[in-house]
Amino acid sequence: MRCGLTTVRLTDDVRTHTDLTEVPAELQRILSTIRELDRRTARLRESAQEKVDACASLPSAQTRSSKPDVVKELTKEVKDIHDAMTLIANEKIRLAQMALDLVKGNAALLDAELKLFHKELEEQGINPEDEFDAESYMPPPAPPPTKLSKLQHSQDKRAQAAAYVAQRKVPSTVTSLGIGDLVAANIGVLNQHAGGQEWIVATVTRYSPADGVFEIVDADEEAEKHVYRLPQKYVIPLPKTAAVRHSQNFPAGTSVLAVYPNTTTFYKANVVQSARRLPNAEYSEFVLEFEDDGDVEGDAPAHRAVPFRHVVLFPG
Repeated sequence: MRCGLTTVRLTDDVRTHTDLTEVPAELQRILSTIRELDRRTARLRESAQEKVDACASLPSAQTRSSKPDVVKELTKEVKDIHDAMTLIANEKIRLAQMALDLVKGNAALLDAELKLFHKELEEQGINPEDEFDAESYMPPPAPPPTKLSKLQHSQDKRAQAAAYVAQRKVPSTVTSLGIGDLVAANIGVLNQHAGGQEWIVATVTRYSPADGVFEIVDADEEAEKHVYRLPQKYVIPLPKTAAVRHSQNFPAGTSVLAVYPNTTTFYKANVVQSARRLPNAEYSEFVLEFEDDGDVEGDAPAHRAVPFRHVVLFPG
């Protein structure tokens, strides 16, 4: 107890910098907010300590009693700082609970998909608990078509096995997406007709394994938060990172869907220049040529730079 003030020491939980590129977007925002609240707490704690030190630096108890207004003001300022820190702590608790709910939601989603995957394996006569041997695996035997030779049938079986191995190595849209992740979503099939093409940047809010339907909302903060229900084939995950070892680059001439600059809408484009590998082992922007580019003047096509994480392979 010094100068009639109790010094409160809080645990320093300021987060060190970590790579959040693999974390769903909504969880990234929560963790970033908590990090900023930690920084504010540290600044408030330093300010409170300065007030306490100022009070303690008064020459003597007699001097302090001769300046009651100074001590009273310092006491009030420290109390106000303490109240502000309490509010921040409560907000961090609320955000931590939100983060926990998101993690639980993603875990439930993965559990549901894992059960479906196990069921598919069992239907193919594969024990999910057994260690998978890609070299020795062959699909369940099936009667060979009468018009095919034995050699052709053997080749077909090997092709089926190779396709199965490839499927095991490449995660599907369902298993690679989580709540809060950003996607390219074709809402044109809902707003227009079965063949409609209107792709927007959207955020996953829910996935129903029973019917294979995603619930998404427009990622544009100014857009109406209407919930769209779309089958898996109309939802394409956006790259979660531009890191070379986790990403797929596209060569020149590839048809892609890309976010048109300064919008949240996807349009078909052709790759003019692949993304370059940067010194930090990440990909740079793509150089693209959008089809039917309305801003083009004259005959020369416009070449536009588009961030790596705003480009996906054109479906179909």
